Amino acid sequence: MRMRTQIAITGIVLAAGAALSATTAAVCETLEERQGCIGDAFQFCQKEIPDRARVFACLTDNRNVISAACHAVMAPYLPPDPQPKSKSMPKARSR
Repeated sequence: MRMRTQIAITGIVLAAGAALSATTAAVCETLEERQGCIGDAFQFCQKEIPDRARVFACLTDNRNVISAACHAVMAPYLPPDPQPKSKSMPKARSR
């Protein structure tokens, strides 16, 4: 029974890895690049797997918390961070 469970878990991990490899293909071209984001994809975007566009969008939405390795891989594909809105000082009332 234990062996069957291990085989099933191994199959699930391999299937998830294959799905994630396809998922990150839109962003990552090399094995090293895929490995840079695989942990982040599972941590932040697991429910989006295997849809590669949704995983990319999720990683983009989480760009402030993804690992440095994944951010470095995705940086060329990420839209620029929005500029913070400057708070304008309220105008002084005239008396």
